[in-house]
Amino acid sequence: MKLIQTLRSKMHPVRFLFALLIGAILLFSNAIPAMAKTATKSDPTEGLVKLDRIQEKSEEATMSSPMSLKEAEQGTKNGGLNEIQGTSNREKMKKDSKSTVVELKKSIDKATNND
Repeated sequence: MKLIQTLRSKMHPVRFLFALLIGAILLFSNAIPAMAKTATKSDPTEGLVKLDRIQEKSEEATMSSPMSLKEAEQGTKNGGLNEIQGTSNREKMKKDSKSTVVELKKSIDKATNND
C-alpha cells in the first residue's frame, strides 16, 4: 500500500508537466496557421491577369481548328512553355539545368539516325 502511495506522489509532477506539454502543443498548433497567414506578402490578384489571358487563349484554341506544326512552333518560339501558356510564370517553375529543347532534339535525331 505504501508503494502505491509513493508512486502516486512521485507521478504528480509528471502528470502536471504532461498536461502542460499537451496544453502548449494545442496552443501552438492553433497559432502557427495564423502566423503563416500574416507572413504572406504577395497580392492575391497578382497572377489573375496572366491566368485570364491563358484561359482566353485556351478557349480560342478549343474553338478553332487544330494547329499545324508550324503554328505550334511559332507559339513556342519566344521561349514559351507551350503555345497556349507562353512564358507565364516561367521564372517560378523548377527546371533542371540539363533539360533543354536542343538536347532533346539532338537525342531524337541521334535515335532516329541510328536505326
